[in-house]
Amino acid sequence: MIDGSPAPGTSAAVLPPGAPGKRGGLWIEVGPHAGRSRVLAVRQRVPLHVGRALYAVPSWPELAHLMVAMPTGGFVQGDHVAMDVVARAGARAHLTSQSATRSYRCPDQAVTQSIRLVAEGDALLEWWPEPLIPFADTDLTQTIDLVADAEATLLVADPWLAGRVARGEVHRYRRLVSTITARRPDGALLFRDTLRVEPPLLAATRGMLGDARALATLVLVGPRVAPELERPLVELLHELAPTSAAVSRLPNECGLVVRVLADRSDLVRQLQRAVLTLARATLYGRGIWALDKT
Repeated sequence: MIDGSPAPGTSAAVLPPGAPGKRGGLWIEVGPHAGRSRVLAVRQRVPLHVGRALYAVPSWPELAHLMVAMPTGGFVQGDHVAMDVVARAGARAHLTSQSATRSYRCPDQAVTQSIRLVAEGDALLEWWPEPLIPFADTDLTQTIDLVADAEATLLVADPWLAGRVARGEVHRYRRLVSTITARRPDGALLFRDTLRVEPPLLAATRGMLGDARALATLVLVGPRVAPELERPLVELLHELAPTSAAVSRLPNECGLVVRVLADRSDLVRQLQRAVLTLARATLYGRGIWALDKT
């Protein structure tokens, strides 16, 4: 009897990578206009969607807050997703995700996500999302490309969780790869940082990330970041997470990087919020969080 079901031991038929329905994206241009930072142009395609700009901090009216949503609920195998954001000179923009991003199992095809963030002139561009939750057997490769003018500031977070811990899925994903690269507009390389975690190749979780249940890389690029933010950031991390987080200078004196290895997800979220609040207070005199999603 032919019923269309996959043969035992094989996966159901899926669309090939790059096919219609498997390639999505978001393209945003933000710039100053009439005393505020506004969305000048936008194109979007499932699974990413962005709403209108919000202005959640009355004392910082030029700051545009943009929420990136994923109506599909997460990445599925074979998805190729790209996000491209350009902040023109004078812009002040904060982008975040509506909730944690889920990446589902990938029995046949990997998920790829590319993020390109461009800050021109003296722009401030923040990409500060909720964590990625990799389900068991997921395979995801992500690239984050930063292009920053010498006077621009880019604040970028790349947080991951170990999986669906409540269901016993602790580092049960197949592979996670994340590469962050920063360049000047003329192509000069500032730094490149790659994290590659493949639990099936390691004998034990302890040898991979110890007891960590969450991992985050926070990249802070800008001309004033290292000289003005390093000391207060060291003090903040020592107070909040003396054994879970550390800060280092990036190459070419372009900024700072914070690495977090935490035993619980709420600590990563707390540190993300605290670091961004400190950066705004130190660099811009604005210590107020843009929008509390809780």
